[in-house]
Amino acid sequence: MISRQAVLCAGPALALMYKGSVLPLYINVNQGIASREESDRMFQVVKRDGEIADFRMPKITAAIHKAFDAKEKNYSDDMIDLLGLRVTADFQDKIKDDRISVEDIQDSVENVLIQAGYGDVAKAYILYRKQREKIRNMKSTILDYKEIVNSYVKVEDWRVKENSTVTYSVGGLILSNSGAVTANYWLSEIYDNEIAEAHI
Repeated sequence: MISRQAVLCAGPALALMYKGSVLPLYINVNQGIASREESDRMFQVVKRDGEIADFRMPKITAAIHKAFDAKEKNYSDDMIDLLGLRVTADFQDKIKDDRISVEDIQDSVENVLIQAGYGDVAKAYILYRKQREKIRNMKSTILDYKEIVNSYVKVEDWRVKENSTVTYSVGGLILSNSGAVTANYWLSEIYDNEIAEAHI
């Protein structure tokens, strides 16, 4: 464990005593000592929706905690922290322009758990990812009933304008709504992602 006793060295540096040795930690004296929170912002994470967020190590360790809990495995915080550090080492080559995708981070979590001998925990983590993905997909495909009805009533949907076989009526509204629900079901549950995205 690193001693709390710190010794100032010559020049703009701070040194820590560790097992009798002096370890220099070079810093810019004009900026002061970087906090842990600041050091976590050295690169950013690109989320699935394109949003950019600062990298946060606790998000990785929290996910690993959940996977261990799901398999009722014994663990300590030190073990989880070490696995988290190994994850960051695993995805280093995937960081481009100081950014990494959330999918790449999650792939590294799976890799590290398997390499560390926690294959069953990795499976729990993969299952967790798939469940989260399904929830996200469900949210993105849930129909807004007001939007569907309004698009028919206000003749905003091109299908309403182009359908010459159905009159503009309550019956037409019912057919339009059932068609939207059916199309949504097929796109979210039957077709694969590539086909579904082509029709969005």
